[in-house]
Amino acid sequence: MDAIDNGEDFINATDVDARIADLETTQKGLRRHGNDLEDWDAEELAALRELRDDARGLAGSGLLSWPGSVTLIRDSHFGDYARDLADDTGDCRDEGSVSAYVDWQAYADALKQDYASVDFGGVTYWARG
Repeated sequence: MDAIDNGEDFINATDVDARIADLETTQKGLRRHGNDLEDWDAEELAALRELRDDARGLAGSGLLSWPGSVTLIRDSHFGDYARDLADDTGDCRDEGSVSAYVDWQAYADALKQDYASVDFGGVTYWARG
């Protein structure tokens, strides 16, 4: 499985869990031979564990169920996500209609009220589920 970092617009929770499992398996194998993970792999593993643990903490509050069907959405991409969501649900399907008059930033900000935020290496991601 490929590395997961906080530069991605979307991160699937099941991919995070799978990547953690891959890195932990590799780490165990290396330790048997007296070695350890490369620094970048160890840093990724620590960051992913922290992300997972923070998200699980939100799960305890009822805001999300990790991993479930949780997809994390990068804050800088949330406006595009909100617009795509409105298109997908039929709220603003026709570009020539009301969508030209919608304040998409205000819509995205209002939509965030239904999402929980989690930090991943200094970058905010939003999720619900």
